[in-house]
Amino acid sequence: MWRRPSVLIGGAVLLVLSWAGDLLLVAFLLAVALLFFVGAVQGFRQARVAADTPTSTIRGAAQGRVELNVRIPVDKPLTAPLSGDECGFWHLEVERVVGRGRDARRKVIAEAWSGGKWQEVTDSTGICLLAMPEARITSTLSDTRTIIGGGLGGLEQHFSPDARPALDAFAEKIITERRFPVDASLHVIGLFESLASNRTPFDDDWTDRVSRQAGASPGWARKLAALTQEATADERERLKETWRTRMRELEGIPEGAPLGGTVVVHTMRRDFRQNRVIPLLISDQEENAVIGSLRRGAVGALAAGFVVTAMAVGTLAYLRPDLWDALMGG
Repeated sequence: MWRRPSVLIGGAVLLVLSWAGDLLLVAFLLAVALLFFVGAVQGFRQARVAADTPTSTIRGAAQGRVELNVRIPVDKPLTAPLSGDECGFWHLEVERVVGRGRDARRKVIAEAWSGGKWQEVTDSTGICLLAMPEARITSTLSDTRTIIGGGLGGLEQHFSPDARPALDAFAEKIITERRFPVDASLHVIGLFESLASNRTPFDDDWTDRVSRQAGASPGWARKLAALTQEATADERERLKETWRTRMRELEGIPEGAPLGGTVVVHTMRRDFRQNRVIPLLISDQEENAVIGSLRRGAVGALAAGFVVTAMAVGTLAYLRPDLWDALMGG
């Protein structure tokens, strides 16, 4: 992306406006509008991806982006922690409200899934593992609760110990529960990859790819990749070891034994190829409903971009009428 002319030109324009002093507000509004337009483009792209991606079975899926119709295997119904309703799967998301009034915004501080970070799904041909932290989940059943204070009123037990400090802090927190009915048919779109059990999904991420590109990547990108690898080394190794533990169970070997790669495991993750990030989409809605939701979100982002652009134009005309007249040929 950093080599695209549109990105370079847009960044140069914002820098020039910022240097102009009193046009800093105009530059800020244009930057916000640009983010909305980028979001709209991504939304329309995701809708097109959802419409164009072929539907496959787990056993017959090709390596790459695919669409699956699957179910979550459930021995007995689960109880959703927030609503208390019976379900086959639940997802909890906690957002912290930062700021007040018109400046208030939400920041996701913790997530939890009933099946853990790798959710097993199945169809009549096989089993696949979904990377839930990379997923965008939409469901027909959901509940929301707002808590002001410390803790989550007993829901902390569902989250990892690493998230406890943020959850225990005194703040306004919004808890959203999404759940799927028992035996719900799920619509999943993502990057399908089959791995031998002696490999992990974390063996080749963006930092590894940037490092391999060497001189083809900018120096700042290589430095960022190196810093990221250094900062996340312990976490990456922990994720790999958790995965290997699960693979040992599949291979039927004792803890600590070397993996033989005797089992093939199918996974689905977000698609981050070709400088694009297409999230892993999971929904209990029909495909047309998913596509419609993505398009409505894109239209909303596009409309917001035009509104903010109009605000930037109005601000420019008010702050610098001389510049405005010159631009308009007056």
